[in-house]
Order: sequence, then structure tokens, then C-alpha cells
Amino acid sequence: MLDRAVSSDVEPEDGLNWLLELRLRVRGSPEATAIVDRCLSLLARAQGADAAERAALDAEVAKLADDLAIRFGPPGGAGVH
Repeated sequence: MLDRAVSSDVEPEDGLNWLLELRLRVRGSPEATAIVDRCLSLLARAQGADAAERAALDAEVAKLADDLAIRFGPPGGAGVH
């Protein structure tokens, strides 16, 4: 469900708005909502984080990437048409 909800017209630097939009799109799926909430939490905690907090966040982002790779497979390369 997550892959169908991704909008290609959202600017990458507008992460918060993109995640909020994605959360609305996946609200019928508790598993997808939990993943998006996890990302929102990481983003919120990164605001004003010091070096030690950033190191902890980096570890959590790596854990999230590992969890997503286990669940959905390794990330694919960009497709060119």
C-alpha cells in the first residue's frame, strides 16, 4: 500500500508535508500508518538535535532502513524511461 501512496509531484525537501500527505493516504492500513508515524517521529526529534542526538537518530534511521528492506526488499535503483 505504501508504494501506491507515494506521490511523485512532492518536492523531496518538503519532507514534513510529504509525510503528512502520505499518512492521510495510508490511514486505512495500521502497518503503513505505523511506518509513517515512525518517520514523523524521527523528523520531529531531528529538529534542534545536538551531535549526540543526531548520532542516535542516524542509528534509528539505519534500523528503519533495515526493517523496511526486510519487509519490502532492498531499495531499487531509479528507473529511467
